[in-house]
Parts: sequence; C-alpha cells; structure tokens
Amino acid sequence: MKVSFKRAAAMLAALAAMASGAFLRAQATEDGYVLHLARDAYVCASPFVADFTLTGEDGETVFSGEDFVEIYHLTADGAGEQDVSIAAYSVNPDAEAPEKAGYRRVGLEDSGCFSAETAGKLRAVVQGSYPHKDVSAIQAAANPWLQSHGLPEIRQLQSGEAILAAQLAIWELTNQGKFSVNDYLSRWEDMTTPGWRNYLRKVTNADVSHEPLTEDSAANVAGLYRYLCSLKPAAPGCETVSDATLQSPVYTAVKEPDGTYTVTVGVDIQTTVGSLDALTLSAECGGQVETQTVTEAGSCSVSFSGLTDRPEVTLEITGTQHGGDVYLFEGENHRLLGFDDSILPVHGKLLVKPDCILNITECGEADGLPLSNIRFDLYRAATREQMENGDFSLNALSDEAAMKDFRTPENLVTILTTDIHGLASYNFTANDQPEGVYLVVQRTENEAAEVSAPFFLVVPGVGADGGNAYTLNVKPTGTLEIAPRAEVNIAEIGCTSGSFDVGQVHTWILRGSVPAGIRAAQKYIITGSVDEYLLMEDSAPAVTLLTGAGTEIDLAESDHYTVTHSEGSGELRVSLTPAGMAYASANQGEGACTPEIRVRFQASITEKAGLDAPIPCSASVSYLNAAGVFYEAQSEAGEVHTGGIRLFVSDEAGQPLGGATFRLTRAGDESATSSTETNAVFVNFLTGNGGKPVSEVTTGEDGKAFLWGVAYGRYYLVQTKAPDGKDKLSQPAAVIVSASSHLTAQDGWQDARGMTVDNTVHLVNREETLPKTGDMGAVVFVVAGSILIGAICALILELIFRTAKRRIRR
Repeated sequence: MKVSFKRAAAMLAALAAMASGAFLRAQATEDGYVLHLARDAYVCASPFVADFTLTGEDGETVFSGEDFVEIYHLTADGAGEQDVSIAAYSVNPDAEAPEKAGYRRVGLEDSGCFSAETAGKLRAVVQGSYPHKDVSAIQAAANPWLQSHGLPEIRQLQSGEAILAAQLAIWELTNQGKFSVNDYLSRWEDMTTPGWRNYLRKVTNADVSHEPLTEDSAANVAGLYRYLCSLKPAAPGCETVSDATLQSPVYTAVKEPDGTYTVTVGVDIQTTVGSLDALTLSAECGGQVETQTVTEAGSCSVSFSGLTDRPEVTLEITGTQHGGDVYLFEGENHRLLGFDDSILPVHGKLLVKPDCILNITECGEADGLPLSNIRFDLYRAATREQMENGDFSLNALSDEAAMKDFRTPENLVTILTTDIHGLASYNFTANDQPEGVYLVVQRTENEAAEVSAPFFLVVPGVGADGGNAYTLNVKPTGTLEIAPRAEVNIAEIGCTSGSFDVGQVHTWILRGSVPAGIRAAQKYIITGSVDEYLLMEDSAPAVTLLTGAGTEIDLAESDHYTVTHSEGSGELRVSLTPAGMAYASANQGEGACTPEIRVRFQASITEKAGLDAPIPCSASVSYLNAAGVFYEAQSEAGEVHTGGIRLFVSDEAGQPLGGATFRLTRAGDESATSSTETNAVFVNFLTGNGGKPVSEVTTGEDGKAFLWGVAYGRYYLVQTKAPDGKDKLSQPAAVIVSASSHLTAQDGWQDARGMTVDNTVHLVNREETLPKTGDMGAVVFVVAGSILIGAICALILELIFRTAKRRIRR
C-alpha cells in the first residue's frame, strides 16, 4: 500500500482518464480464473495522507505509517472480447500489492474470511462508495444521516476524499479491534492550528494532487467515514459459483446381485443462473465421467453402475457466469475488495465420500465359529492432520505399553459388541466421527479362549491401489501387530559394505521382516532403491522366505510374488501376491530367527562412478494390513566402493619420465612377485576420466598416470616397458588400493595425525647400464670372447705353418 509522493502525483494525474471512461482490454490466457493488477491502466488515489496504526492481539503496535490510499484496478484473463476493469480497495492495511500478482474472484460469504454480518456491511460500503457511485450521489446519500446525528454536512466532496473515507471504513470492518482511525481523524478536524495550515500549503505547493486540500477536507473525510461505517448489511446481489455452491451431498451405494455397486450422489446447487451464464456439472467416479448442463439452482443427482467398490465421487461445476456483486479478490499475501459485473470463468469443486464403516469379525481360533457378545472399546488416537504433520507415528507405537496412553475415558468413542454372526459394525460417517487414527481394544470380560491383541485403525483406510478404503473389514488376531523392518546387505547376510572392480557383478540382499498379520494383509512390497552408478543385471531376482528355524524357502514368481523393474528407474520392487502373503504366514515356523522375506539381485558398478563418495542401495517395506493401517519401513543404506591409485615415474634426479608402461595384478597371485609375466593374472582398470577398462597404462610426459575402478586391497604394479634409455624395474612394485589411496596433497588429504599426506606412488627408472663384472652375464661374455680369440690365433698359426712348408719344398 505504500506509495511515494512522486508516484502518487502520477496516479492522480490519471484521474482525468478515469473520468473519461478509459479501460484496459483484457487478453485471454491459459488460466481463465486469474485477474491481474493493471499497472498501466488508470489509477485513482487520495491526495490525503492516511495516518493509521495497526495493533496486534496483545495490544502492541504491528504497523503504523502515513500512506497514500489508492484504488487498485484489475483486469481479467480469459475474458474474451470483454472490456474488464475492476476497481478494488485493499483489505490489508499493512500489505503492499506485489508487482506480479494473480487474484481469484470469490464471493464474500463463500470466502470464509468474514462473518455474514461483516460481509454484508463490506458490500454496503463498496456499493455506497466511489467509484461505484459518483461523488455527488455519495454526498447526497450521506448528508441526511449526518444531519440526523448532529454532524457537519459534506461540502463539495472530492473523489480523493471519498476514496480515503471508503478505504478507512473497509479497514475498520476487516480489522476490527486492531485498526485505529480516531487519532488522526481528530487531528484532521482541527483545522485552525498554524502547523496544519503550513502542512496544507506544503502539500498543495508540491502539486501532489489536482484536487487541492480545502478547509472542508477533514470534515468531509470524517463525516463520510462515519456514514459508511453505519450502513446496514446488504444482501448478496447474486450467488456466484464457488466450492460452497455444491451443498448437502448424499452418497448412496447399492450392491447388485452380480457383486458390483451402483453409486448415486445427490447434491444441492446453490447459485444464481441467469440468461448470460453457461454452467456445466461434471461428476467422476471410478474412472466413469458424467456431465449435465446446469439451467437452474436446486437439487440434482448422478449415478454410476458396474463399480467394483464404493469409490469417492468428484463433483465440479465450471463455465462462465455474470457477476453483479461485491467480491473478494484473493491473491498471495494480498486481498482486494471491489464490485464486478463482468462475465468471467467460474469453478467449484466438491469431493463426496461414502460412509466409512468398520466391520469386526470375531471367530474361534480352533473351530472358526462366530463368537457373539465379544466387546471392543473404540478409542480416538490422532487426527489426520497430526498424522500428516508427523506428530503421530504408527511405527513408534507398535507395543501395548505405548497404546495404553490412548485408553482413557476422554478418548473412548463407543463400545462395540459382536452379534450372533460374530460381527460388530460402526459407521464413522453417520456418527460424525472425524478422519484419523483409532485404537481397537477387546475387553476381557467374556469367555473367549484367547483375547485379540489391540490394534490401530486408520479411517478411512488405505486401499490396495493407494486410494482411500471406506469399508474396513477386520478379523483381530491374538498377536500384536508390529511394524515391519527393512535391511540391506551386500554379498552375505550381515555385511553392509563392500568394494568391487568396475563392472564386477556382485549380489545385494534386500530383507524385510514378516508381520504377524500378513495372512489377511492387503499389500506387502519390498523395494530396493539403487544408486545411479549401479547397474542392475537383467537376471531375475531370487526371492526366499526365512523361517523361524533359520532355513530359507524359495518363493515362486507369479504364484507368490511379482517383480517390477523399469529400465533406468533405479528401483526394484517385489510385491507379494495374496497367495504369497498366505504362504509366508503359514510357513513361518517356530524358532529363534525372525521370519523375513529376502530378495537377492545382482548389480555392478558403472564406469561413471566416482571415488570420493559411497555408492548406496537402500531397502524399504510398504505394508498395508487388514485394518487399513499403512506401515513403511526404511533401511539404512548399504554401500559399495571402488578405488584407485595415482602413479608418478621419474629418473634418479626426480625428473618425470613418460613412456613407462605398467600392468596390475592382485597380491594373491604369487606369480606376480617374480620377474616373469608369463603366468601372472592381470586386472583390468580404468584410466584418466573413465571410458572402458584397459589392461595397461603408460605415463605421460609429466610422468603421471591414474589407475582406478578396482576393489580395495593389495596389488602389484608390473612394469612391461621402460622409458627409452632406462632399465625396467627389476621387481613388481607393491601398492595398496583404499578409500584414500587416490588422494594427494592437493586434495587436502590428511592422515590420522592431521598431517597432510600425498598418497601418490613414486617409482624410479634408472639409466641403462652394461652388466657388472662377476655377474653370470659377464662370465658368458668373457668365455665367448676367449674362445673367439683362440680360434683366430689358431687360424693364423695354421696359415703361417702352411706358408713355411711351401718355402722348404722349393
């Protein structure tokens, strides 16, 4: 609401445009129910400063200030070719209109913001104010009342005076007991002080308004304000469609001989239907949709047949409707009030629910015969809001000691008694009991061989399809229902972490405990949520039942469970069928082990995985028991890892050497510790930023190489090629891959003592040299050289002897 003097001058300069009837044409958009502030349209404002105070519940000042008062103007989306411009006053004195705000038209009585009397008085104020009436008509209507109450008459009323008086009256009505106007009104009536005259002169000289303040301004505002506040409530000009239009719904369901239901819903439509209106009522039930044109107010009904249950019915009334009344325009943190007689889209919606009925069946454990005169206490435990807000958790209240807190006389709703058929029923809807959580406790005053355990009941229950269930059929048992638990393991039971090569297939185990009431349950689903860096194998998971004796029994797909796994979803879901839940109940057996469902599936770490964070998988169990109570258990995440090392190769002087090639073998392979590569089993790994696994890595010109994507453990680096002019390493180099083996000083890695550590593996290739004296290689060379020299000497001697013989013969 705050407006600067400069902005107010621009507003007031536009009064002439308003007087000449200028409007802004509205353009249709996708949302036809929204109106917007017309920032560029004409705006009229009071030139007078409103000095007001807003007080809180404790009497403390919440807001005070001196603001210009303006009339907002709204334009309508979806108005077609209409010219729609709605003049509106602010409801909140301390709220400033947002620059981009959407407003929705709501009837005053339907808004829930005002009492019927206040709504009627606001309507009377707006209808009797500017610009709904011109200033001469307002003055003519107010003066007789002022005369009859001994107050000064209004003289030459200006539009700015009328605006301020109307706004003050609206604030008085919408903020009763919090908004004070008497202080400044008394100041304004005192027009004789020099300070007040100087203020008038200053404002007038500043050209804030083309309507200058006069000696009558204060009296005019005060008189008109009092007159408007005295107006009697005005009746609605029309009833506009809203959620409150659909009233007094009646839901009827009839079960047909073929087992299906026919559902009929009757409703009273309370709205004004004129010749310019076009309204349609639509109803949706169980996937079926029925529509009908609304031509008049009154009762109507709609029916659906062939339904498998008694679902909710959604009623909607839509179309366009002619206005002709004062409305509340609701926006985010801002509300406006104004008269509108345009044709705008309207919308009302009502969800009609069937009666919520509890049926408790009590039978003998041995013979299954119905038990009569068994009494149950029904206690109220929590509201639906408390459940949704997290103030009440079923998972935390699964023991009898916790249930006792709700077994008080104040919480007791009723006492149910089974009839000769062993049946006790209760209609929550007919008895005006709210939705929420209830506790059912069997009394011990009868001759039942075994007392059923107490249990919670959610009203309405949760259906197997995730929707609401309004018929709750319960057969109590002698075992207390305990919320299921969920766990996840890797490779073997009890292991929650592991380390693997990239691409190495490993096994995950999802575990969910079996609740006592699973035989009659509506749903049991165990879900594995897999990290994006884990790839699930295409092979089907193996599902087993762990018995109390500790043995595992294979469950059969389709017969006992179904599997859902959509590609790329990262989720594996195993749902027990009704036969599977019955099988799990019947085969739990006796023993020290807690019966549970186990799901084993295989996965591998992808090439996109990182080294700095764990790669998790978690398990959850969704369980819906026979009473419609929904439990969801979430496990701690299991996690897998993959590791790597950074390598630096240099000469003896520490200068980097490129071209050094290495392969990697696990420490368990003894052949890797020898100087031969013939029998070693090498490990593939990733290099650099990923890609596909390779069998060897070569250092770059900087002497560095990065090997990763291998499981934690001890390895050997085997050099297969040395840099030019350098000798290969004489022995493989032992390295350890761990969670921190890839970290360097640049990563800020510190050891347990807080010392910065560089985990880079540093290897040195030395200069290439001839073998040393005494080595076996040297002996070979000496012997071979001696033999060669001896052979040459013998050949020379042979030639000399032959030459000498020839000379003698001559």
